[in-house]
Amino acid sequence: MALPTDRDARNALPIWDGLMMYFPDVWAEVAKVSVLGNKQHNLGAKLFWNREVSTDHLNKVMRHCLDHGTGTVLDTDGTFHMAKAVWRACAELQLAIETQRKKELEWVDAAQKPYQPYAQKPYQPYELKPYQPYELNKE
Repeated sequence: MALPTDRDARNALPIWDGLMMYFPDVWAEVAKVSVLGNKQHNLGAKLFWNREVSTDHLNKVMRHCLDHGTGTVLDTDGTFHMAKAVWRACAELQLAIETQRKKELEWVDAAQKPYQPYAQKPYQPYELKPYQPYELNKE
């Protein structure tokens, strides 16, 4: 997301005060998950989200929540199951936001394109007309 440039709109997004400082320990744990995941999937490369490696975020969120909820607070690598669940939930939300933004941009682009006579047109319901039986001998 590009942050807004309007002062009032920017002030309405207290990212530091309203997010980071509410949960500083949480974000530190989620950052640990990022580092461990990078070591596992990217073999020492600079920290980045390799989106092709693991895509089943919602199922993994639930599995980590179940582990946490049944008393296994830490995973075998020493990180919190809930930190992994938060990381996965953030990944899913990021992808959803990007998908929605892309759809909105496609909508705007489509509205600005010139008329294309053979392009798929939006669905138009068929106009129903009253039934008129066929008459054989019209005179």
